[in-house]
Amino acid sequence: MYIEKVDPRLRMTNDLEYANFSLREQANLLDNAHDAISVRDLENRIIYWNKGAERLYGWTSDEVVGKKVEDLLFIEGSQQPVNAFRKMLENGEWSGEFEQINKNNEKINVESHWILNYDDQGNPRSIFALSTDITDRKKNEDELRKASYYARSLIEASLDPLVTISRDGKITDVNEATEQVTGYSRDELIGSDFSDYFSEPEKAREGYKNVFTNGFVKDYPLAIHHKSGNITDVLYNATVYNDEAGEIQGVFAAARDVTARNESDEKVRQQAELLDNAREAITLRDLDNRIIYWNKGSERVYGWKAEEVMGKIAHEVFFKEPSPQPLEALKIVKEKGEWNGEMQHVNKNGDEIIVDTRWTLMYDREGNPESILVINSDITEKKKLESQLYRAQRIESIGTLAGGMAHDLNNILTPILLSVEIIKEKLPGIENRDLIEMLEKNIKRGADLVQKVLSFARGVEGERRPIQLTRIINDLTKTIGETFPRSINISKKINPDLWQISGDATQCHQVLMNLCVNARDAMPRGGTLTISAENFIVDESFARMSIGSTVGPHVVISVIDTGIGMPSEVIDRIFEPFFTTKKLGEGTGLGLSTALAIVKSHGGFIHVYSEVDKGSVFKVYFPAISTAGSIEVEGQANEMLQGNGELILIVDDEEMIRKMVSIMLEENGYRSIVASDGSEAVTLFARHKNEVNLAIVDLMMPVMDGKACIKALRKLDSNIKIIAASGLAQQNKRVDVINSINAFLMKPFSTQMLLSTIQSTLSTKW
Repeated sequence: MYIEKVDPRLRMTNDLEYANFSLREQANLLDNAHDAISVRDLENRIIYWNKGAERLYGWTSDEVVGKKVEDLLFIEGSQQPVNAFRKMLENGEWSGEFEQINKNNEKINVESHWILNYDDQGNPRSIFALSTDITDRKKNEDELRKASYYARSLIEASLDPLVTISRDGKITDVNEATEQVTGYSRDELIGSDFSDYFSEPEKAREGYKNVFTNGFVKDYPLAIHHKSGNITDVLYNATVYNDEAGEIQGVFAAARDVTARNESDEKVRQQAELLDNAREAITLRDLDNRIIYWNKGSERVYGWKAEEVMGKIAHEVFFKEPSPQPLEALKIVKEKGEWNGEMQHVNKNGDEIIVDTRWTLMYDREGNPESILVINSDITEKKKLESQLYRAQRIESIGTLAGGMAHDLNNILTPILLSVEIIKEKLPGIENRDLIEMLEKNIKRGADLVQKVLSFARGVEGERRPIQLTRIINDLTKTIGETFPRSINISKKINPDLWQISGDATQCHQVLMNLCVNARDAMPRGGTLTISAENFIVDESFARMSIGSTVGPHVVISVIDTGIGMPSEVIDRIFEPFFTTKKLGEGTGLGLSTALAIVKSHGGFIHVYSEVDKGSVFKVYFPAISTAGSIEVEGQANEMLQGNGELILIVDDEEMIRKMVSIMLEENGYRSIVASDGSEAVTLFARHKNEVNLAIVDLMMPVMDGKACIKALRKLDSNIKIIAASGLAQQNKRVDVINSINAFLMKPFSTQMLLSTIQSTLSTKW
């Protein structure tokens, strides 16, 4: 860093224009400098101390004015300041390096330039000192190069256009860079209107007004036109400056040439736009795995905005607890240049998601590793479907194995049973009768168990004929009403126009009886058992969410209890043969597996919804005997339920449900926004309060449940229309819910059910 010895602005010449440049204006110029700048008297006592000096040394101006430099900044006894002061007096200036101390008594290295300042008669008057912190540069040679480059950059920055402008918009002073960027001399510029040198004078004047309104403007985009006609894009940073009385005198402005950067930014913008349109979460990290780029796909997958994660270490964002996996991936990608695999991440809401991730090492122009490109694909739903498929395959394998074992057991039990019958004839005595009867009873019990296993394994094929499930349900409710404990209230609800199905009446009765018995066992202290039957159209959206389902008309039988419920890990296994939560001797674990086999053999499927202490819902779907016309009517009904661009807020903690409901709505003329819990929903609603026409809220969610969410939405807007959704029917009967909602939607639901509920809710005055 070097400053000319004879600088007209430092020597305070007799130039009339510059004489009008006040000391206060100089202070503003100096305070905007990055370096430490001070002015001392001829005894080396500090008389001025800029903001850069405060940052470098730690002392404020009030703490240092009047003190000698050698007493303040140097270790006691140091000859450095004495020698430098002597040489400066001899030569008029001095440049060199010092080892100094700051306010915390920490050693720092500075590069200093001292210049003797003269009055109008040429007599020494004061000393101007400029110091740059070079501590890091002194620590190692690599940092020395960077610090030198940084110091050089600061010098170049001081050559950017610097202008002072009076309150009436006239230029009062400029630097050489301003002359170069405009093509006009200093004499031509001073006194002219500053806005004359911009391509958009009105915009320049508007920015000038903002400085007086706000006290400053930052990165204000303008374009300077050169005398030759060339255009230079600049960013202006400006602040007001005051006189000694505190009155605003004008504006100090600094411009930075961003022409090349704007061209580069445009290329980057185009590339970023391409990346943002990608479905995958694309991030760029430095070699320490800190996030330096975050595309829109990442926002969609993880929920965080770019500004929330920039600069953070990626594995601290994506993992709840420290994991060795990202560190191992980082190590491999640095060694081999790439890595791919699967990782279990968390999103902003703390939900676990599974991603297929690909890491690629990126290099600079010299071939040195520079960053890491990471592309993550959300495969959570794919994994769930795979898990369901594997479970179905496992059950099928178990069925095959069970069938083989049952066949062998049958062959073993048959001769034993025949032998017992022969023994009964051979040994008719009373003393042997009890023993033989006990033996015969247990053999038949074993044979019955084997028969159940065979039924499960063979897929329980039976005679198929048109049947009406209404009669079966009526007979069933009569039977369980007479045999179940009085503490259990039996309720039924059957559509009077229930469609027929093709099936085996005995097997269908067996399925429903099994579900009712399980419901009874889940309510040891009593409760309500509800059996309902209704017609249902499985559309494509519903079928995509239900493995094993087919599009078309179905009859759905619901068995609902208010019992103890089941956790998710139990639900995942309830259809496995021999799996049971009952005590030893109370169940074989074959009831539900056989029920599933029967339903599947009829072309149907089963949905289970349960929560601990909230009860359970088993929905059995049988394909109905129906004409193609009924489906066509259903399609026509959907066309009549189209929306008109209304905005629907979807609140559900299940990602698949959020996605599918959003697709259903947007395919039928609505717009949608989604939230994964009540807290996020309230934030979204507050932001889009004037746009949202209706909210669909799941009642059972983590963080903030549906009830609390509905209450919060009502506080924000008492007139907002709300549809509550749940897989448990009894939620619809809660007084606190009924009083807060406009409609209730039972899960799972079809597109037609969703659209009709929305339309009736929107069209009804509440």
